[in-house]
Amino acid sequence: MNRSRVSLTGFVLLVLGLATAEGIYWVGDQTASAKSQDSEELAKMMQLENQRKEDREIETGFGKVYVTVIHGEQWWNALPGYKQTAFVIVAMTLLAAAACFILAAQLRV
Repeated sequence: MNRSRVSLTGFVLLVLGLATAEGIYWVGDQTASAKSQDSEELAKMMQLENQRKEDREIETGFGKVYVTVIHGEQWWNALPGYKQTAFVIVAMTLLAAAACFILAAQLRV
């Protein structure tokens, strides 16, 4: 294997992966924009007040890091499926491209 091929492979992976994730995100967003989001905003405002009380109770028992982990999990679960898919594709693309670039840096020829 030579250095330029591995580097080119990483670049192609990066471009194709990001383009695919963007396409999935865009198509899903266009489909979801037809739906009404006013009722969702009202429900989120009502949940925010209850969430603060729960956060204080959890923070006293387990700490701030646990509250952050819970918020991250709730955020991920609240995302629509197309956004979750796009984020997973981006993460996998970045890892694969980074591995190719690191391997290319290690190769001598």
